Amino acid sequence: MYNTSLLATESLPVFFDPPNATNPANTSDIEGMSSQTPGDLFDHGLHLVVYMFWNSDGFEADCVIPIQVQEVDFCASGPCDPIREICHQTPTHFYCFVIEADFTKPEIFECPDDIHVFVAPWELFVSVNWTAPTATDDSGRVILESSETSGALFSTRGIPVHVTYEAKDMNNKSASCSFTVTVTADITGPTLSCPSDIMIPLIPHSQ
Repeated sequence: MYNTSLLATESLPVFFDPPNATNPANTSDIEGMSSQTPGDLFDHGLHLVVYMFWNSDGFEADCVIPIQVQEVDFCASGPCDPIREICHQTPTHFYCFVIEADFTKPEIFECPDDIHVFVAPWELFVSVNWTAPTATDDSGRVILESSETSGALFSTRGIPVHVTYEAKDMNNKSASCSFTVTVTADITGPTLSCPSDIMIPLIPHSQ
């Protein structure tokens, strides 16, 4: 039986111990042939490798080696320590990588300030845009998710909506930042402040 992982999509080389033939009377008199040899490529499925031997007296012997190549998930059986290791498989093997202790949370940069938008009173929903923050982690791998995305539609009822960004690394350590988006329908006209009346006294000219 030869196991190969689900990652294998092509034929793979299979190595096995070939049989040996002996003749007590004359070892050098034996000749042989086989349908396949160790290291040949085999597809998934069952294969019968046939070896035939004969000598000059016309005596023959043969043997059949069944070789089955099947797909298995090497990591499904849990060969690695689930707390300290991560299982990674290749087409022919699996490896257990030790997880290093991670005490550092991801960092989020340039989180937007609170946003307040005024729109015309006849609009019910409007699209609000902002520049999304960025995130980094010392592991080099970080996922940044948000409760809302830039360009999403917001109601114009003036209710603040909390937008949260969360950065998470491969060891499930996270950091977050948040801001509010408030869209208000402008139903109030502008207010003007006019100066008080200006009186300029006239000075009569003397003749």
